[in-house]
Parts: sequence; structure tokens; C-alpha cells
Amino acid sequence: MPLQIVYDLEGLARHAKSDVCVFKNAIDSETCDRLSEALLKWQSTRQPNEGRGTNWWYNVDKDGSDFKSFMFWDVLDVAPWLRGDLLAVYKRLFEAHVSCGTLSVDDDFENLLGDRGAQPSLDPLAFYYPPGTGVFQRHAHVPNYQLTQVLVNITKRGRDYAGGETLIEEDDGSVVTLGECFDQGDMFSFPYRHFHSVNAVLPAGHSSIGRISVLMPFHPRSDTAIRY
Repeated sequence: MPLQIVYDLEGLARHAKSDVCVFKNAIDSETCDRLSEALLKWQSTRQPNEGRGTNWWYNVDKDGSDFKSFMFWDVLDVAPWLRGDLLAVYKRLFEAHVSCGTLSVDDDFENLLGDRGAQPSLDPLAFYYPPGTGVFQRHAHVPNYQLTQVLVNITKRGRDYAGGETLIEEDDGSVVTLGECFDQGDMFSFPYRHFHSVNAVLPAGHSSIGRISVLMPFHPRSDTAIRY
């Protein structure tokens, strides 16, 4: 199936289980810019793995991948200058999970943010791909707890970064490339079982900050179930 472009959560829900889909302008650009700045400020004040188990970041350097993973397991306790916009984006992702059928309308956002042991919970993340080094190699996820992945791009293509296309492999072997069609504030979804990767992120100019993606998968926090 060709890439589906939609403009609301209802459109996303129609395609999420079977197609690669981009929901345009899911988050406004002002929120994206503030959050990008706040996340980089937050990272700059902490060493890798400082505060591990609560709110921390670490370097992902495995099997050719190279990016920074920001983990917010206690997101309600982050500084107020970060918390507001970060929670707004996570709540938007929560709405997408409900629309796509991963969660129900009766599920409670704040309750699912807690560590529930063997039971699945929301896993608030942000991936930061610095220009010149950021890349995520081909991988897939075992869809035990969610059938679709949803993710928001909060940085602007052509200003903050170049390259960094997301490649998603469909069941028939064809590859959907999310490049120009996936810009700041856009959300994408795709079947969680599909192999996918992120091309090398490149500088777009002297002030490039790179690509930042915000996501919130649903699984026990001890079980990421990634396949390479």
C-alpha cells in the first residue's frame, strides 16, 4: 500500500494496523521548538546514565546505531520548564494509542505512566540524533502489547537537520521512505512488526541541532523485544 497522509486521529486509526501513515501537523510548531530546546537543555545538565531508573539519558551505540535515548520513567517529576510541553506531546501520543486500539478510552494516562512490573506500561522516550553521527540500524519489534508504533518528529527538516529519513519495510518487500513528507509536528504510525531504520542524520547548516523524535511505546519496562 502507498503511504497514507491524514489530518486527524480518525484518519490515523483507519490505516494504523495495516499501512504506513503520516498524520500532518499533530503538534504545533511552537510547542515543537520549545520542547526541542528544553530537551537539549535538560540533556546538557546531566551526565549519561545520571539518575538511571527515573529520568535519564544514555548513548545507544550498538549494531551500528548511534543516537541518544532520553528515558522519562518519572516524567511527572521533571522540571516545570520541560514538563508542560513534554506531557502535552505524550498525551497526544496517548490519544493516538487509544485511536489505534493499543489502549482503550477507559485507560488512565497517569496510571499507565507508572512502572507496573510484568504488566505493560507507557514508556515515555525521546530519541536524539545529533547531526553527523545519528543513525538507527534496521530493526523490528515483537508486537506483544501493541500492533502499531506511533512517533512524533519535533525538529524541522532542512533547518535542524538533513537526511534522517525513516525507512519502513512492508510485507511485500517494498520500502516506504518518510523524508520530505515527515516534518516538524507530524506523527507517523506503522505496523509494529515491520522492520524499520533511520538513515544517517546530517547537518542542514551551521545552527543544525539534529533530529529529535518523541515516542511512547506500551510494554513492560523490562521487555523491549527488539529484533535486528
